[in-house]
Amino acid sequence: MSDNKTKLVLGYSRVSTLNQISNSSLSNQEKAIRDYCRTHNLELSTIHFDTASGTNQNENLSKVLKCLYSKSNNIDTLVVTSFDRVFRSVSNMSQILVDFKKRGCKIISIKENFDLESPIGELMLNLFSSISQFELELIKD
Repeated sequence: MSDNKTKLVLGYSRVSTLNQISNSSLSNQEKAIRDYCRTHNLELSTIHFDTASGTNQNENLSKVLKCLYSKSNNIDTLVVTSFDRVFRSVSNMSQILVDFKKRGCKIISIKENFDLESPIGELMLNLFSSISQFELELIKD
């Protein structure tokens, strides 16, 4: 695919508390995703929104993943503001990334901007995911 071609992508935004909904976190995430796609010549199909806690099963995330895994829609990339919007545990991250690789899908985090095609990018994501999981465990206690 040449750099001039527009790629079709999905956006995903999640908040885990009512306070985040009322302080416009969802709209800030939406704006960041739209701006990123515009700047990087990515055609945004849609943005899916979740208002579930990271400890709960995110139904919209499941729908997003099914959409990405479907080859009929020509979408293979998920854009998020931060990796912690998608996964909060190392095992969850690992499973999603294994599924992505099998299906030829990619994930782009605006905040972290790790190159997951490189060993250093994978290392950074694993470290980041471990810290996020640690933070979640602290919140539970």
